[in-house]
Amino acid sequence: MEIRELRYILAIAKHQNLTKAAEELFISQSALTKFLHKYEEENNLTLFIKVGNRFILSENGKVFVKKADEILRMHDLFVRELGTLKNEVSGCLSISFPTTRSINMLSNILSQFHSIYPGIHIQVSDVPVEHVRNEIKGGNIDLAFISVPFPELDLPVEILGHEEILFIASSNNRIVQNVLEKNLPLDLKMFKNEPFIMPVIQQKLYATSHLILSSHDIIPNEIMHCKNHIVRINLVKMDFGITPIFSTMLDGRDIDSKITLLNSKSDKLDSAFAVAYYDKRYLPQYALYFIELVKNAVQQSFIYNNSCDLTENNFRLSCCSHGNMSHL
Repeated sequence: MEIRELRYILAIAKHQNLTKAAEELFISQSALTKFLHKYEEENNLTLFIKVGNRFILSENGKVFVKKADEILRMHDLFVRELGTLKNEVSGCLSISFPTTRSINMLSNILSQFHSIYPGIHIQVSDVPVEHVRNEIKGGNIDLAFISVPFPELDLPVEILGHEEILFIASSNNRIVQNVLEKNLPLDLKMFKNEPFIMPVIQQKLYATSHLILSSHDIIPNEIMHCKNHIVRINLVKMDFGITPIFSTMLDGRDIDSKITLLNSKSDKLDSAFAVAYYDKRYLPQYALYFIELVKNAVQQSFIYNNSCDLTENNFRLSCCSHGNMSHL
């Protein structure tokens, strides 16, 4: 029995579909089909029952998968620790990272990480916070990066830094232009009658941005709800409305002369960004290094946005004066 064979069977059990399992394993469907048929025949086992296009675990299959999963976890842990001892680190780091942050933050983080640990394969997913506890304790993910507050996880949680909640508008917005021309102090109340492009209600940003707006006696005219922050940024550039955004969502490619930051420093609310992990499982050095890279990225995004001059003479974000923000 080979470790590779166990991974094949676990992938089929996970997806209940040979095509999807083959895609995850980077092999052809026909090769995976032949493997499964041969493996069951040689071992006189029926691991799966085919129902339509689905492959459902048999009773024997359920026992097999449970044991195979335990073996793979022990194998992966052994490889990690052995690699550390030999100073030739290899293995897999499985993380959960919010999709809204990963678009801008992860590319640079992964580049830095692989320059130090080229032998580590990283698996990235976006696990809903209510499932984080079970996924970590079950060994499916090693690290979960989350925004706080969050449900009780019964896991160690380390605060990595703070991200600001900002409001942005088009620099072509008539109120923005009027403020710039008359050199008036910026007040979010000026935009109370403007259309707002809001996150979807299920997103944390929706509720927290309402806290800021209500503090200015603003009931936003919500003309649209959109989960994808990149779409919202582009709609703002086209002067469709105003949108809230976390500072860690901003990228140098997003910030240009088409965007104006509306918050004054006293308006900003902070949201903590944290990592959760299982303290009863060994965390190798490369996992700790990855946490440190994320921590630096979060803190740099906070520092950058605090460095933007939001006084009455300079509301507009100018990425030209700050250089490229590829570190976010």
